[in-house]
Amino acid sequence: MVIDSRLRFRSDRTANFTESVIREMSRLAIEHKAVNLAQGFPDFSAPENIKAAARDAISADANQYSITWGTKPFRDAIARKTDAFYGLQFDPQTEVTVCCGSTEGMIASLLAVTNPGDEVIVFEPYYENYAPDTQLCGAIRRVVSLRAPDWSFDPDELRQAFTIRTKAIILNTPNNPTGKVFTRKTAPLFTPKLPALTENLVLFQNLGSERRRVLLVPKANFEMAHAKKWWVVRRQKKGGAKPTRPCPASRDSL
Repeated sequence: MVIDSRLRFRSDRTANFTESVIREMSRLAIEHKAVNLAQGFPDFSAPENIKAAARDAISADANQYSITWGTKPFRDAIARKTDAFYGLQFDPQTEVTVCCGSTEGMIASLLAVTNPGDEVIVFEPYYENYAPDTQLCGAIRRVVSLRAPDWSFDPDELRQAFTIRTKAIILNTPNNPTGKVFTRKTAPLFTPKLPALTENLVLFQNLGSERRRVLLVPKANFEMAHAKKWWVVRRQKKGGAKPTRPCPASRDSL
């Protein structure tokens, strides 16, 4: 039997990885001169103040390695924005970590809380990175189906997905790719009546909109984490991050 020599240099954990669907569709769109609906491309320039800030940083020789969890002024600004937008207060010194996009924030968070053999509940269809994320962690995906036309799910199917090995739930709302929005009345379904899970279950709530993407990670014991597109904010103290005022985007949606 002839074995592809390239496989000798591939780890078992990445053996089933495939090309990104988004990248594949973009490549095919270019090849066939098609309209690419698979990936968002801004048709406008970046804001001038952002470009000016970048030029100022280059001129000021802000080009050295930053502290691993992000520069202090940036973390301070993140904490202020999190408070202003969501009414949640975090300590920028101990509860904020800057990361390279929400994709890194997601894999870093999963690696931090799951062990090989742990189970992660995912609503299907789901954003393509959730599969390799769980695979890299050695975790097992337990899939709960979202059904057309309203992309609702069967509460019994969700209940049955919980086992003693469940460690996390990934809740993407609005869901990518269906646009499904989970509402507050479904929230109790995400806390199983299993005492063994009370201290260990983590809910990854990945929120998406045209203007921002947010990852909320509240723990079952009210320990809280919060990740935004370029940063991760984690509540270390029990009791969770308490809102200082109502969040304007919350209302009925989670």
